[in-house]
Amino acid sequence: MVLGILALQGFVLSFILYSNKRGYSLSNRILGTLVFLFSLLLLEEAFKLMAINASYPRITGTTFLFDLILAPLTLLYAMSVVKSPRLSNKLISAHLALPILVNVVYFPYHILADWNSHLINNENLSGLMTVAVASKISYQVVYQLSAIIVLIKFLGKVDDSTDLSQVAAARWLRNILLAVMVLLPIVMLFEVIPGVDGDLVTVVIMLISIYSIGYAALRNPHVYPRLVDATTGQIIDVGPKYQTSALSDGEKEQYADQIRQYMEAERPHLNANLSFDDLAGGIGIQGHNLSQVINEVLNQNFYDFVNSYRVDAVVERIKKGDHLRVNLLTIGLECGFNSKATFNRAFKKATEKTPQQFIKDL
Repeated sequence: MVLGILALQGFVLSFILYSNKRGYSLSNRILGTLVFLFSLLLLEEAFKLMAINASYPRITGTTFLFDLILAPLTLLYAMSVVKSPRLSNKLISAHLALPILVNVVYFPYHILADWNSHLINNENLSGLMTVAVASKISYQVVYQLSAIIVLIKFLGKVDDSTDLSQVAAARWLRNILLAVMVLLPIVMLFEVIPGVDGDLVTVVIMLISIYSIGYAALRNPHVYPRLVDATTGQIIDVGPKYQTSALSDGEKEQYADQIRQYMEAERPHLNANLSFDDLAGGIGIQGHNLSQVINEVLNQNFYDFVNSYRVDAVVERIKKGDHLRVNLLTIGLECGFNSKATFNRAFKKATEKTPQQFIKDL
């Protein structure tokens, strides 16, 4: 009964994630799909514990091959987090096409095959079943390791221009996946111990890991954007500080126009050492109001906001042909970036292309 309630809770969580339009939609859809499929798996296990499969035996094994979809979805979610989150349809299809096809082929077999000779139910096929389970676990390990490597590489390149919500999401996901990797040998051990329900142990471990990822995501601004203090980059608890703000919506828009005009006229972003206080002083606006407008109206944090103007300055110079006479990195530094890594990351985040790809396409 408890697993059934948790499964229903998972369906609600997947709906919340999938229907969320405020955050990064692709990340949310991938995570929502992952939680939904796992909830189906959990529901099957609940039916088995309640002995419903005694009357409807084919409930057992319905989700047998869902792991083949869950594993690549985990990798795709990790990639969507670190790429902010732009993944090509070709890449998604490359990872999901075969697992989905295998499940599509398996389902009619599961429904129509004679139950006495079914892979799930036939003791004479126990050796084949063991091979299938071992293959599934190996498949999961490969994808889990790939996801962990993607996250570790991203976290190793974090700098002051990196979206803090991405960093928080990546760290949490990395820790969960590392914990799962540690627990996988225990799962494999229970699978071969006579009299122990290895499937239940697997489900409990997956329950802890996947629901941890799902519920933690709801608290992360990568999924549900929150106000970020531009001076510190920290998430602001939307309490009295902003609820009692004296700024009306019209005043916020006026401030936003004032900020844009100042950026275009004075081009303070060309200064690599531009600070939040420098910008507030130059515009003549209180820091608290500047932070609120950048977050609420312009939907960015301070670093992304300033870097977007720096990228525009680089693009402007490329279109003039300056890259034919001056090194690209030199142009980036002259436009306010303080390192090659920051320049490349901000450029790709803003244009979805590297500077070299942008020039080639242009």
